Amino acid sequence: MSSLADFLRARYAERRAIAEAASPWPWKINPEDPEEVLASDGILVADVFALSSNQTRNTATFIATNDPADVLADLDAKLALRQARPPG
Repeated sequence: MSSLADFLRARYAERRAIAEAASPWPWKINPEDPEEVLASDGILVADVFALSSNQTRNTATFIATNDPADVLADLDAKLALRQARPPG
């Protein structure tokens, strides 16, 4: 196995552990306060602040759409591509 493959597998394992330990997912923007991102159990994940309301909404959307479920799916896809790739 190449050192690059070893490096990537180690980074993926680190990200997986972090995602699995995070607040329950899916995460969503609080419909009552668009500056808050909530876990599936309703607990606050992030209180978002930015220079403008547009930036705040975009940042909250980014956080919510990069919840642990998304990270885990991304990691699974990357590993599947790596395994499907012919050696060489």
